[in-house]
Amino acid sequence: MQDRWIKKSLCLLCLSVAAVAMAQSETPSILDRVQKVDDPELAELIRVAIENRKNLDQKETLEIIRKVTLSYVQVKLLDQQIVEVSRKIEAKTGPAEMRYELLLAKSELESKLMTELANLREIMGIVPRFPFEKQPIPNLNAWVNLQVLDQRVVVYDGVKPFSDYWAMARYKVAGVLSEKEALDYIRGRLKDKKNLPMRIDINYRAETRSAGERLRDAVIPLAQETNTDMDVEVRLELIWWVGSEEAPFFLREGKIRTLYAEAVPRPDGGPKFLTTGLVDPNDLEQHILWRLSYPGNVPLNLRLEYDKASALMAKQVAQTVKTVAQGLGLAETGRGRGSPR
Repeated sequence: MQDRWIKKSLCLLCLSVAAVAMAQSETPSILDRVQKVDDPELAELIRVAIENRKNLDQKETLEIIRKVTLSYVQVKLLDQQIVEVSRKIEAKTGPAEMRYELLLAKSELESKLMTELANLREIMGIVPRFPFEKQPIPNLNAWVNLQVLDQRVVVYDGVKPFSDYWAMARYKVAGVLSEKEALDYIRGRLKDKKNLPMRIDINYRAETRSAGERLRDAVIPLAQETNTDMDVEVRLELIWWVGSEEAPFFLREGKIRTLYAEAVPRPDGGPKFLTTGLVDPNDLEQHILWRLSYPGNVPLNLRLEYDKASALMAKQVAQTVKTVAQGLGLAETGRGRGSPR
């Protein structure tokens, strides 16, 4: 009996030794674990931290790796503790005093987590992103301008390449919409990730300030609803460039001339800019389109001044203005006259 017991013990011992040996063979050596970072998230943190810190020597590099690793471990531990405490709170078991203590513990853990994340940002040299922060123009994939009128909104889509210099910017009129329709349009653009990052400008005149603020306050929740607030910039701006609200065309001896403060790009994207002086009759629509499709220009009176020899041409120009405005949906929005004067 004793011999049988000894044999069984030796057999179990052998199996245990074999199991330990197998486990050790499956676990990487300590040297291997020191030389490699198998955790992809930690590896990425270390890579970014080193890239953000220029001209590090070996000692400084090792110190950054150590600090990032320790902070990463602490963040992961706090995440796990918060999850566990939240689970206990949601269980709704135990006395009210215990629930109160758990809520306090969760708040304390969340505070420690925020502190540790701030510490990690400093170590890595990272400035965090914020909702609705300024989006660099070269990064934009969409730039929408909403010009607030009395009860309607003129929606303009920016055309690439984008520019914040007025004389280089190009836009297309997306429509003259009600406030609800404009918000539906913005929601649709936000849902399409190809439009992100996006900038949304809301322009108002002094008399439409409250409508502009209301539209801004409705656009912001749309970005939050679509989880795009990190990729959207929203600006509310007064249209300060309001002038005479008129754009002239001068017709003399059968020729058309017009005025520009600076050369501006053609709406069709052609290489030749629109400038002060003679207007090629083949480019007349482009001149009209630019005036009607630049944010802030409407309502607009396109004024035609002509001599007797250009009366017929003036009627033709007036008809072209009307046709272009109707095509954009701006015929009723503008204050242009139906016939030249």
